[in-house]
Amino acid sequence: MAETADKKAVCKRRKERTKTRKDATTTTAKAAQKTVAATKQTTAFVGRHWKGILIAIAALLLLIMVLVSVCLIVTMFPGSLNSILDTSKGVPYNYYILTVTLKAKSMAYFALELLTPQQLELYKVYLQSSGNRPLIFGGGSPDGTPSEDLSGVHFVNGTRPGNTAVVDIAKSQVGNVGGAPYWSWYGFDSRVEWCACFVSWLYNQMGKSEPRFAGCQSQGIPWFQSHGQWGDRNYPNIAPGDAIFFDWDLGRSADHIGIVIGTDGSRVYTVEGNATLVDDFGGDKQLIT
Repeated sequence: MAETADKKAVCKRRKERTKTRKDATTTTAKAAQKTVAATKQTTAFVGRHWKGILIAIAALLLLIMVLVSVCLIVTMFPGSLNSILDTSKGVPYNYYILTVTLKAKSMAYFALELLTPQQLELYKVYLQSSGNRPLIFGGGSPDGTPSEDLSGVHFVNGTRPGNTAVVDIAKSQVGNVGGAPYWSWYGFDSRVEWCACFVSWLYNQMGKSEPRFAGCQSQGIPWFQSHGQWGDRNYPNIAPGDAIFFDWDLGRSADHIGIVIGTDGSRVYTVEGNATLVDDFGGDKQLIT
C-alpha cells in the first residue's frame, strides 16, 4: 500500500513539473512575441522620427561635453568657479552725491558782474535806446523820438474796453524818481520796493479803495484771484489798465507789477514803477524809477 502511494506522489510531481515547464515555455513564447512587437514598434518609431532622435542624441552629447568642461575647469582652477558664481561679494567703489542748487538770474546781473565799467556804460546806452528795437518791433518812430513814443505801435483791441484813464495817469508819472508819493501814500515812512504801491495808488486815483497792496505775491495776486479777476500768462484778452505781474528771477513767484498800456498781439506794453532801464529787456516799458 505504501509503495503504491509513493508511486502516485512521484507521478503527480512529474505532471506538475511537466505543466510548469509548459507554462514557462508558453510565458517565454509570449514574452518573446511581445519583445518582437515592441522591437517592431521601436524600429517603426525610429524610422518615422529619426531626425528627432539624432537631435536628442546630439543634445545629450553636448550636455556631457559641457559637464566635462566644467569638471576640467574646476580641476585646473580650483575656486575659480566659486568666484564666478558667488554673487555675495561686491566690488568696492567710491560714489559721490552731488547736490546742485540752480538760481536763475536776469541778464542785468551778469552784465554787472562780467562787463567792465566802459562796457557797462555802453550796455546802458544800448538799453536806453532799446538797440533800435522800437523800429524793428513797431514802437518809436524813424525820426529818433524817445522809445516812450508808442505812436508807431498798432494796438490790438480785445473784447474788453479796459481803462485808458488809469493808463493816462500812469504815463503822467513817468519821470518821478524815488517813488515817494506812492510809498508814503500807502503809509511807509521810508522808501521800499514800491511798484505795488504805485499800482495801488493809480487805482485809488480812479476812486477805487481796492485793490490796495504792497506785496505782489503775498497780497496782490490773492486779491485778484479771490475777486475773479485773475488770468494766467496765456490770457488772450488783455486790456489797457490791467495789472500785470512779473517773475523777474524765475522763482515761480511774482516780484514786480506794472500797468498795461496795450498789446500789439505779440508784445505787451506797460508802465512800471520802481524799475530801471537795466532791468528792461523787452524794449516795451515806460519806467518810473
